[in-house]
Amino acid sequence: MGPDNIHPKLLKSLADNQGFVKSHTLLYNKCAEESKIPSIWKTANVVALYKKGSKKKALNYRPVSLTCILCKIYEQFVRMHILNIVEDKIIDNQHGFVNKKSCFSNLLE
Repeated sequence: MGPDNIHPKLLKSLADNQGFVKSHTLLYNKCAEESKIPSIWKTANVVALYKKGSKKKALNYRPVSLTCILCKIYEQFVRMHILNIVEDKIIDNQHGFVNKKSCFSNLLE
């Protein structure tokens, strides 16, 4: 869970609740209109995630940044909007930031 203390499962369970969806739509639209996001969306909780080996060694952990789930959803909306605008301008050789393509797929071609 991120700094907003909202669990993704909670959002998923409320996906059919029209009042919830409408209120979040208003929030996201307001963010877009004002070109601002809530300050808590800019924060993250960093936790150490165990990888392997001795749990006593710090090198056997990696940092993981837990960001706000509402911000992640907003980022997906912004990404989809941008891709809809530039979709016809992207050439076939472009692989980064394109669905079902990656830098790795670029190397394979």
